[in-house]
Amino acid sequence: MDRRLTDHRRTWTYLKKALLRRYGERLDKSVAKWRVSMRRMMPGETYADFAAALREVVGKNKVSERVLLAQFYRCFDKTTKKLVQQPPKPKTLERAVAKATIIDDPMDNVAQGMQNIGQAWATAPSPYLIRMTGTTGQTMVIPGIGGTGLPAGM
Repeated sequence: MDRRLTDHRRTWTYLKKALLRRYGERLDKSVAKWRVSMRRMMPGETYADFAAALREVVGKNKVSERVLLAQFYRCFDKTTKKLVQQPPKPKTLERAVAKATIIDDPMDNVAQGMQNIGQAWATAPSPYLIRMTGTTGQTMVIPGIGGTGLPAGM
């Protein structure tokens, strides 16, 4: 310890703080894995921001890419998760982010795009055809898909 410090500052607490400032916190792989598993994707957060947050949570610890990918996939909805995991399956977090961004692009996703601009998009809670009244009259609805071209007798 520095001899120039006053006596009341020559304690273990001050030494510990100085060492942590100088060398950083102790590496602990299990704590880093736990921090990764506790990090969830926030509403409105982009895939790139979420991946950067996962990398930040890890810090200097050595956590396998598999652990990061598993947490990244855990925060997806089922459809996006299955589409991202299709061959060629991403081996790195960055490739998974790129693939997820392409798949979940609001310009290509009509339902998400309509929600973003405040228009309702009719979806059904069950896998069966459901009759409902839309803006164009009677409509048959399938989960995630709406259309007026289905016959009314189904």
